[in-house]
Amino acid sequence: MVTEFAKHWSLSDSFEMWEDKITLAHNVAIMQQIAQGMEHLSAEGIIHRDLAARNVLVMSFGETDVQKTLVKIFDYGLAAGSYDHSHVTIASVQLLTRHMSPEAVQKDLI
Repeated sequence: MVTEFAKHWSLSDSFEMWEDKITLAHNVAIMQQIAQGMEHLSAEGIIHRDLAARNVLVMSFGETDVQKTLVKIFDYGLAAGSYDHSHVTIASVQLLTRHMSPEAVQKDLI
């Protein structure tokens, strides 16, 4: 898989670096972009399952111009839809068994 280079790293790293520079307007723009990305995934029938600041890349950051701030969702390792073959349904709950410890699987079987 080839992805774009995100020179500002993940959103969680950026929050730490730019703690005093991120304004409410930046936060709103970032949240809107994440929501749009999740909406697009949903429209494609994909469930991300691991949305977190560490899984959002900051492609650009406009310190004075919020419109230049761009984030993108990545890390689809736990996504459902194209990875259904690695899931098992137990008591009507779909579990991702390849990433679960045996103890967690046993607890859900009881």
